Amino acid sequence: MIFLLLVALWALWARLAVRFFGQAGAGVLEQDFQAFLPLLLLSFAPTALGHYIGAADLVTRLRLFLAAVVVSVLYLKAAQVRRWGEAKTPFWRAWSLKYRSLSTRKKIALLFLGSLLAFNAGALLLVSEGTSFSGDEPHYLLIGHSLLKDGDFNLANNYAQRDYAGFMKFEGRIEAHVVPGARPGSRFSFHSPGVSFLVLPFYALGAWLKGKALLVLIRLGLSLWGAFFAIQVYLYALSEWRKEGPALRLWLLAGLTTPVFFYSIHIYPEIVVAGLSLAVFRMLRFSPVLTWPKAAVCGLFLGSFFWFHALKYIALFVPLFLYGLWAFTKKARARLPLALFISIAAVVIFSYLQFQHALYGTYSLSTVSWAAQMTDTGEEFVRFAKSLLFEIPLKDRWGTLAGYFIDQRDGLLFYAPVYFFALFGAVEMLRRKRKDFWLLLALTAPYVLLSAFLTQRTGYAPQARPLVAVIWWLVIWLGYFLENNRKTIFSSFSNFAAALSLVFVFLLLQSPLNLYQETTRGQMERGGGLFFSLSNLHFHLTDFLPSYIKSGEGAWLPNIVWPALLVLLIGGYALSKKRPFALRPSARVFGVCAGLGIFFIWLVLYPRLVLRQPTSTGFGPGKRVTFYSLSRSARMTEPGKFALREDGRSYRFYMTTEHPIDELRLSLGSLQGVYDYSVSLFDEVLVRGRTVRETQEFKYAGLPSYKLGKESFYTFILELGKDAGVRADQNPYVFNMVF
Repeated sequence: MIFLLLVALWALWARLAVRFFGQAGAGVLEQDFQAFLPLLLLSFAPTALGHYIGAADLVTRLRLFLAAVVVSVLYLKAAQVRRWGEAKTPFWRAWSLKYRSLSTRKKIALLFLGSLLAFNAGALLLVSEGTSFSGDEPHYLLIGHSLLKDGDFNLANNYAQRDYAGFMKFEGRIEAHVVPGARPGSRFSFHSPGVSFLVLPFYALGAWLKGKALLVLIRLGLSLWGAFFAIQVYLYALSEWRKEGPALRLWLLAGLTTPVFFYSIHIYPEIVVAGLSLAVFRMLRFSPVLTWPKAAVCGLFLGSFFWFHALKYIALFVPLFLYGLWAFTKKARARLPLALFISIAAVVIFSYLQFQHALYGTYSLSTVSWAAQMTDTGEEFVRFAKSLLFEIPLKDRWGTLAGYFIDQRDGLLFYAPVYFFALFGAVEMLRRKRKDFWLLLALTAPYVLLSAFLTQRTGYAPQARPLVAVIWWLVIWLGYFLENNRKTIFSSFSNFAAALSLVFVFLLLQSPLNLYQETTRGQMERGGGLFFSLSNLHFHLTDFLPSYIKSGEGAWLPNIVWPALLVLLIGGYALSKKRPFALRPSARVFGVCAGLGIFFIWLVLYPRLVLRQPTSTGFGPGKRVTFYSLSRSARMTEPGKFALREDGRSYRFYMTTEHPIDELRLSLGSLQGVYDYSVSLFDEVLVRGRTVRETQEFKYAGLPSYKLGKESFYTFILELGKDAGVRADQNPYVFNMVF
């Protein structure tokens, strides 16, 4: 039946090609046969049975492989259609011409709307996955909540009353991000209120509608600024290269990949500052004449940086302001624009300082920062500054800078691989527009270098937060690469990296916890969640990727290999000669099939389970067992004996032993309740029953195992029922395994 369906699709596709592209029917059938060749790799699927640990795992792997094969076939067909379109005007060219005939304002409106739709589709997915606000987000929102409900900035009562519970799932108390105010007993946030002002109307509407509408509308408020940034990218590219195609492509890649996509739907000020700073740079860079309205806008945008962070954005404000002074001196036809630029920026900054003095009783910018309030004498600030300047080891500063780009938990390049090619774009820009290259670096590098010097990392927020405010610097470099590498082998690799970047966004939306991976003190896990999900039972990708967590102990070889590899790649690109390159259809098919083969071995052949957080324990002489990923509710009181502090749930015990288990003695039960249970080994039920205020014991011999290297791997699954009359946290259920 499936064979007949494929033949029918083959014939139908040939008829469509004849009708819309004027191709010869026989030729289409021959060419289209190649597009179906990836289906032959489905014959490898039965080999996955040789690595079986459960039906659910096997089904997941086979579905994944089927999806990969279907995508491969569709890709080959898309390449085929594109090739036909080069010979004859394709039917979609009319849509392209219609778009190009639109005015710039209409194009901007369409692209702005497209960005909004994409961002808010992502926001809806996050909300549907149960993601609420975390990290610094609730603290920004609490400022808005206090303004809406109390009409003030004093957060003492709001933290005490847990007002953040209205937009967070967290049931405990969060640490108050406050410092003492000028008025006795007052407590004001050490976060600047700019982003809180921007989302306040959306918070008010969401609070009125309640429920998930609150979460969606708040994210909508920030997505407007993400769309604003994406439009600035489009306008910059249009001014730089005077071509619609590169501008659209850069708009797409910048907006729909990490980090812009995620910071457009999270409550942080970085995406706002990114949009404002790029808008200022674009106007100063491309305006032939700088008029007083542009001066007013530039001054307003730059001055507003202080409302989004009193200290952090100074390193971005100063270079842009100095560049603005130079630009208005050179490009303004009168003195008014320059005076207006300076005065409006000064007024906005002065208004912030007055606001700060009214609340905190000081003009010290260090008041509104994570460093907390410093004394007016300045002694405390001097001590703090000395500790930052002289007490942080150089390796920590270097590790922070490298981590911004290549840390597997929060670095940019592994979550948006397309930005690898921005480094090659830097070479292109340096070759073609040397002065512009150094200007761009002078405007943005101080912000990044100062953050690295102070060892500031992302924290509990989406990846690459320290780079977001100046991400347009890398976007511009990426644009130079794309514009100067059309139809080369490098462009083929960049297309793959772009597709991978989009796939990673989808995977992160499916597993939102992988967005929030701290690297600060106390974090001992080096591996990134996304890359654990791309590993298998036999191969951990995380072991081969760099990690710059602050608590890392000892040398980590990838931290040496990857920076050296990047230097070699950039040097090799600079020395290479770019020649036109186009894959032949047969070579493309071969490449796709080879890629599918690698995909099968990597993600399909072996179980998708990844063993993490090992806990090794001894069961006597020569008997050592290692448990993995133990639940926090399963406390091991003795080797193999667990006190289960939650009922009505499933417990999974992943374990490896040095030798196969000859005999298992299993006991389970509780003296305080009645519980239904079932115990399985992999997906085979060993026993199912009920304990009534008792402990039951069982013996098993000759248990099957999965060979994992030199060890034997087992998965025991306990499905534990619930007793409403017993608190399991006070009277734990006991599950004991003796080997």
